[in-house]
Amino acid sequence: MATASASTSGNWELLKRDLLTCPICKDFFDDNNKKARALIPCLHSFCEECLHVLIGGRTSGMFECPMCHNEIFIHEEGVEWFQVDFHKQSLLDYLPDDSRNRLAANWRSQKFCTACDNHPIAESWCNVCKYLCRICSDSHKGMFVFKTHQVVELTEEVERNLEERFHEKMCGEHQQEMNKVCTTCMEPVCDLCIESFHVENHEICSLTDAAAESRVLLENLTTAVLSQQEPLRQVRSNISKDHTMIQKQGDTSIESLHLVFEKCHTALRVQEEALTSRITQPHSHFQKQLVDKRESAELKLMQMGSNYEHVSDVMDKGSDIKVVRTRKEIEPTMNEISSWVIDTKPALQLRNLRFEHQDTELQSICDKIARLGNVVDEVVTIEKIGQAFKGYTSTINMKVSDSLNNPLSVLPEFVQFQVLDPSQQIIQSTVSNVADGKVVITYKPQEAGEHTFVMFSKHDPDSKCKMVIDVHELSVAVEVINAKVYKPSTVKVTIQKVVDGRECGVESRVKCLMSSSSWQSIPCEIMTFNIEDGLYTFRFIPRSHDMHILDICVGDDTIVRRQITSVIGITAADVGITASCGLGLVNHKCVVDIEKSKQSTEPLLYPRLKNPKGEMCPINIGTSSGCQSRWHFYPTIPGTYTLEVYGDLNEFYELCTLQIPVYSLNFQIYKKSAFSSVYDIIVLAVNENQEVHLVSDRHMIQMQVRNKRNQVLESSTVIDGLGWKLNFACSGPDMCKIYTRTHSSSEFVEHAEVFRILN
Repeated sequence: MATASASTSGNWELLKRDLLTCPICKDFFDDNNKKARALIPCLHSFCEECLHVLIGGRTSGMFECPMCHNEIFIHEEGVEWFQVDFHKQSLLDYLPDDSRNRLAANWRSQKFCTACDNHPIAESWCNVCKYLCRICSDSHKGMFVFKTHQVVELTEEVERNLEERFHEKMCGEHQQEMNKVCTTCMEPVCDLCIESFHVENHEICSLTDAAAESRVLLENLTTAVLSQQEPLRQVRSNISKDHTMIQKQGDTSIESLHLVFEKCHTALRVQEEALTSRITQPHSHFQKQLVDKRESAELKLMQMGSNYEHVSDVMDKGSDIKVVRTRKEIEPTMNEISSWVIDTKPALQLRNLRFEHQDTELQSICDKIARLGNVVDEVVTIEKIGQAFKGYTSTINMKVSDSLNNPLSVLPEFVQFQVLDPSQQIIQSTVSNVADGKVVITYKPQEAGEHTFVMFSKHDPDSKCKMVIDVHELSVAVEVINAKVYKPSTVKVTIQKVVDGRECGVESRVKCLMSSSSWQSIPCEIMTFNIEDGLYTFRFIPRSHDMHILDICVGDDTIVRRQITSVIGITAADVGITASCGLGLVNHKCVVDIEKSKQSTEPLLYPRLKNPKGEMCPINIGTSSGCQSRWHFYPTIPGTYTLEVYGDLNEFYELCTLQIPVYSLNFQIYKKSAFSSVYDIIVLAVNENQEVHLVSDRHMIQMQVRNKRNQVLESSTVIDGLGWKLNFACSGPDMCKIYTRTHSSSEFVEHAEVFRILN
């Protein structure tokens, strides 16, 4: 009977596992969102939740059955299209609700053997085979092949630890083991995660490989992080020293401050006590007299009230005998009270008790207290130590401010500094104060090697800041190639520094500044840069024939200043490139006259024209006659046009610049009188800012008035206080238009102004 019962229990466990649970999530089917649905054509059943995950919201296509790997068609209705597995649902219907819930709870907490085919309830745990039933556990203990396997009894503590490890490995979305890693997202994933979320452009690898790679990476990162310990310890040590120094300075300053103000407080307290005593003594005596009088009056009031209440009570409630006896007892006292002489007059005394002081003296004392001391808060910070080379001036930049980072004007007196050479000898240095709290220290090292910059306070020589400066030897060679006025010229600069006995290029940024007596600064453009050979090639355009100064800067420091006297060619006055232009009008031909001196060596000139918006505009290069050329263009908008004249076809360099104002024309038409057929047209020139300018040169613009038959009406010009006017006559009604042209153009330009002449 016992064997039959055990067999029945085992079969019931198999029935529960095979028929009543979802193969994916291992959870019981139910009538809600865990309803069993069968796939077609394989008829494997899964719960609705897992089917939703498998389909992933798709309404078409195919997916693979997790059990048999057959391709399953996805209908547009989704999961609802698959038929409910009524066989499994009917088995659940046989169970009452409470039994079904209890069975589901027990099932979820139950563990089954993973080593045998029948999968009975597990009683032990193996580090290799996972869960073991009683039979498999006995086999592990008696067989040699399982000698290395570690088997423990499946207690509550072991099961809790396994549960934590199990949940760590299980996917929270699909309840499957995460045995792979998406290296793109760097996340552990299960098979369903790969199909649902990590499809396109995602790289997948095994969990073991990813863990091994992560261990190597974490070890490298740990090594790199540990390498920062020593610098951080040094930083911590420096901070501790600074903290000790600041704490010491603060304590000393506060102690001095307290001593000064304690003396002031003592003097004030002594005076305060003396004045207070002079006030309290008479005040206390007068108050005592008043208190005595008040107590006497209150005592009499109490006596009077007591007697009065007693008599009133006897008279109201007492018998006749009581009244007679009370009279005998209290009559003498009442007669005495009635005979009291009470003085109600106020005291004929005027008292004035107050504290007097002089406001001027008090203000003077407050002013002296305000000037009693001052807190000096000065911070000197080394911002930059420039590159240092033997025999060349080098700089150290410092910032002077208070603790709130507000700049100070000069270097504080407490600051002492020294620049020491390799033999610890002091090098002469100078200090220059610059605006905004900037201070520059300049020095010139006379030998290469390790120098030291020391800064300390004269109040506390132990508080020192030290910086090491590496001074190298430097060689500079300057070669000027074909320097000509108004021609692109080339300067080759070779800079080498000696490090450990070998020459190498300078790593920092190198720039050149060119200047002359005629032009304060000339832009230099770097053309080539070769750090290995230390060769820098610069291009500049000399503007004069005089001496030029070349400053070679390494970083922000000027290292070398060289004079260049080899500029050849004609002088700037002999170049003689000039440009002139008349009045520019919108949509009219604008002419520019270019003239070169006879000594000019420029074979051709090249224009660049920009409109007021900075856009390039076309310009027509006309014919040339000797040293003269005439160019023209047609402006389209009012404003200032910029014409730049360049020389040399291969490498443009600017020779001169011309600003050309361009206006648009407006017209105002007036009739002489009501009975006249003569009309006046006033011509107005308007710039880009809508500012009106009167046109007063009759030869600058030619104007015509034409009727609708394109016949030119007779007209004449007049110049008066309103500028330039055109008079014309029209004998009958007509439609007229205005046409204009400049003196340099042969064609009239039609304007949009159209006006009607009426009788």
